[in-house]
Order: sequence, then C-alpha cells, then structure tokens
Amino acid sequence: MEDAANTADAAGISECQRCGTCCRKGGPAFHQSDKALIETGRIKLADIYTVRQGEPAFDNVANKAGPLATDIIKIKSERGSANCKFYDDKIAACAIYEDRPEECRVMKCWDTRDIEAVYRQPHLTREDLIGNVPEWWALVMEHHQESDYERIGRMVEADDKEALAYMIRYDRHFRELAREKTGVDARVLDFLFGMPLENTIRRYGIVPGEIM
Repeated sequence: MEDAANTADAAGISECQRCGTCCRKGGPAFHQSDKALIETGRIKLADIYTVRQGEPAFDNVANKAGPLATDIIKIKSERGSANCKFYDDKIAACAIYEDRPEECRVMKCWDTRDIEAVYRQPHLTREDLIGNVPEWWALVMEHHQESDYERIGRMVEADDKEALAYMIRYDRHFRELAREKTGVDARVLDFLFGMPLENTIRRYGIVPGEIM
C-alpha cells in the first residue's frame, strides 16, 4: 500500500480518479461494521468467501505473508480475473456503491492511512454470521477440526504426500456431502468452508495433480 500511496502522491492525486485499480486487485475484507450488509442480504453469502484461520495469506498492510490469526471474509473476484465481482470494468463503476464495505468507503490510493487503520480493526468471521445457525455451524466446525491449516502445514513440512492427498479428497467430499445434507447453494460453500483445498494447497508449492 505504501508504494501505491507514493505513486499517487508523485502524480499529485488528491481525489478518486475512477481508474478502478483498487477494484481490480480483489474484493475487500469485511469488518464488524459491515455485518449488516450481509445479514440484510444486500451482499449475499454466495458473493463472499472465507480465507480461513491459519491459512497462508499475504498481508498488504504488514507487507508480508503468513498464517492468518482469524478468519477473513472477502468479496469474491470475477471468474478468470482478480477483479472484485461487483466492479463493472466497462463503465468503471461499482454495482454496490451505496452498500460498499467500509474498506471501500475509506480507500484513498493517495493516502492509505484510513484504510490501514480500518484493516487493523476486528474482521468479521463466519461465527459472527452463522454461529447461531446450528446446522451450518456444526458443519463448519467439523470441517475445520479435520482440515485446519496448522495440521496441513505440518503435513507439508513432513512432505507427507499421502496425507495431503487424503486431505484434498476429504475437503472435496465434505463439500459435496454438506450440499446434499443441507441443500445449500453450491456458491455458498466457499464462505462456509473457505476456498477448496485443491486450490489453496498450491500456495505451498504443491500441485494437486502430482500427489493425487
């Protein structure tokens, strides 16, 4: 973020140019102040996904990668690109502008102090949203206990390809069973259980096809 701010300062920018650069770098993360946007359905569960606690991810503010201390819920990207799914590239506009999350509201590429302050505020988690929905929360906890990223990290360190292959199959089958059991929209699975392990395992330098 510091580089973006320096670039904007150098260009003499002091207001949004509607260039869409921030919207093309992925959707924002949700904070406690954004809870009502999801609870009221203005942003649907099918439009968001979870980066799970312990999952390796890059922190743009700290400028380093590492395991997450908590869940982070984000808006999905448009298929085949990094664009926030609500960004309309053709007209350089946000489809949910009036209901955009707080990170979007405070984002200024020419001055990142506000976004950095918001980023450090408590993130919204799956428990905040569905902890009181027993059927769903029980499935989330079961999936987490069997496939938490701390456990996966140990498998990676041990180069236990057999165990990793099992975890990928488990994650895949669990999602299928959860959908059959609850009838939940398949697009909501990425919120309930995070992105499929067969995708995120690549962050460890592992290609699923080589261990399955």
